[in-house]
Amino acid sequence: MFEEIEDTRKALCERCRKFVPVTDIKYLPKGDNARMALCIKCLKTFNPAEEKKRTSAKATGVASGKDYFCGRCRYKFKYNSQSNANLRCPFCGKNDKVIENKQIDANSLLKQSDY
Repeated sequence: MFEEIEDTRKALCERCRKFVPVTDIKYLPKGDNARMALCIKCLKTFNPAEEKKRTSAKATGVASGKDYFCGRCRYKFKYNSQSNANLRCPFCGKNDKVIENKQIDANSLLKQSDY
C-alpha cells in the first residue's frame, strides 16, 4: 500500500571532503556556535584533542605575524612573512597601499611633528 521512498540526499564530510548519504553524517561541536559534519568512517578515526592541536598550531602561526594596514579599504590584518602567500589585503585583494601598521604613542607622534 505505501511505497518506501529512498533518501538520495548527500552531504559533504568536512574531514575527507567526500559526499556521503545524509543518513551517514553526524555533527560534532566545533568552536562556540558551529558544528562539524563528519561521515561515519571519519567519526571512527576522529580524535578531538589532536584536531584542536592542529587548529591551534595554525592559529598561532597567523597570530605571530606582523600587523599591516590597507590604506585603500582601511582594513587591519596580520601577515606571517614565512607563509607562501603574497602580501595583499585579505579584504579588498589589492597590495598597492598595504603598509606595516606600527603602533605609535602620542609622545613619539609629537616628537616627529616637531611641535
